Amino acid sequence: MLRQRSRLLDTLADYHDQLGGQKIAIALEMDLLYSLASCLVEVGSEISVALAASQGGINELSLPIPIEVGDLETLEERAMHSNLIIANSNGRQAAGLLKIPHLRAGLPVFDRVGYPQKNWIGYAGTQQFLFDMLNSLS
Repeated sequence: MLRQRSRLLDTLADYHDQLGGQKIAIALEMDLLYSLASCLVEVGSEISVALAASQGGINELSLPIPIEVGDLETLEERAMHSNLIIANSNGRQAAGLLKIPHLRAGLPVFDRVGYPQKNWIGYAGTQQFLFDMLNSLS
């Protein structure tokens, strides 16, 4: 556990300049949206759009960004000035239309092999998420 924490801290120190200031559009279910947006805000990224599929739980969460209820059409309309879209596989249409990189997250992800085996939790999962984000942006 301490080794994983140390590796995550090294990642944050090494890549904080590339993570900070990125404009990210997120369209996910509320639980994952909250988790990933919180992480991105902590590393200095800007959440340009945060869309949840339903109203459930929005008022109970405290994020420094407004969370809206919307669909993929809303994502297309609002994400045009973003550097990255984080959404399930259905977000690929918006990403392609806007010519923005797309990081798959949530469900369904049907166009990536091995996605169900991906680790998203803990220090190692957070580190891998940040690596995936940076690789998507490059």
